[in-house]
Amino acid sequence: MSEESTSGSATGRMTPTERAQVSEHVKRFLADELERDIGEIRDGAHLFDDLELDSLLFLALFEELQGQYEVTVDTRKLARFARRNPVETLGELIDLITRILRGEVPLE
Repeated sequence: MSEESTSGSATGRMTPTERAQVSEHVKRFLADELERDIGEIRDGAHLFDDLELDSLLFLALFEELQGQYEVTVDTRKLARFARRNPVETLGELIDLITRILRGEVPLE
C-alpha cells in the first residue's frame, strides 16, 4: 500500500490524500522536534523566520522521511536542487517533499 500512496497518478499531479499524508508526517515531526503544538504549525509559516528551521533539522526531517517512505535522497543533490529552487514556507516544503516521494524530483 505504501508504494501506491507514494507513487502518484499518471497525470503527475499531487492528489490531496498524498499531500495530506506528507503534511501530517512533516508537521508531526516538526512539532516534536520544535516542542510546539502541532496546531501552531501552519503551511504559511516561513521555515526560517517563523519555525526557526536550521540545516540540521532539515536533514533530520529528510532522514525520517527516507525511513518512513523507504526512499533514498542524495543530500548533495537535494542541496543543489534547493539552491536552484528555494522554498520559503512550510507548504512549499511539503509540496516539494511530496514531489520527491512521487519521483518527480530525482534525488537518488
